Amino acid sequence: MRKTLLTGIAALCIAALSGASALGCIVVGKVNCVNGRIFSQITVTITDAGGNEVASQQVGSDGLYMFTLANAGTYTATLGNLPSGISSVSYSVNLGPYVPGSSVTGDLAPDSTTELDWLVDGTACNSPGTGTPGYWGKYSRTWPVSTITVGGIVYTKNQAIAIIQMSVSGDKRWTLFPSLVSAKLNVIIGNEASCIQDSIDQADAWWAAYHGSPVAGSSAAWAVGGPLNTTLDAYNNGLLCAPHRN
Repeated sequence: MRKTLLTGIAALCIAALSGASALGCIVVGKVNCVNGRIFSQITVTITDAGGNEVASQQVGSDGLYMFTLANAGTYTATLGNLPSGISSVSYSVNLGPYVPGSSVTGDLAPDSTTELDWLVDGTACNSPGTGTPGYWGKYSRTWPVSTITVGGIVYTKNQAIAIIQMSVSGDKRWTLFPSLVSAKLNVIIGNEASCIQDSIDQADAWWAAYHGSPVAGSSAAWAVGGPLNTTLDAYNNGLLCAPHRN
């Protein structure tokens, strides 16, 4: 095979199986932060000259991705599903210099070997990442505090973990409490809080008001608490201003 520097997109083209006349192209590369951190939720999408999506993939836990394309031609590669806190994206073709951009178009020639790598940077790269109730309820040694205050009530770590692990059983208090505690812990360990602090404060007030009695899903109390829980859950899953821990 011969190496060819393409204008934009990278590809590793290989001959088809024995007996076939067509050539196929494998698009390969890696996506990572400038400090080496990997976000496996990031996607790489390939579209053809007509704007039709031909392939899309989340990067692996090692940041690597690979596509097999049936034909040579003009394609566009786009980086997507970037976590909040990513402020810059650049790409490199054939291990050359990095050029700013999250989308790049170029021609894929048959029987050529090239490579497309991406670097991302921003506050997300330095964030420890958020954990869900499943994480905080399981890994007690990672707790940064021995007590946590929820709705003005101080709970020991063991008490809070016991509540996190409780069955909901129709009582929505045990739905919101794990989400709220997890969000608080995620902020304490250093994750960005600008998008969630107001919801944490409101959920704290909700817990202060309703912690003492069962709360049904159809109640007026849950009409207030439910949306707060949805926001807290999104934050804990890395869908708002802080990435999820990998």
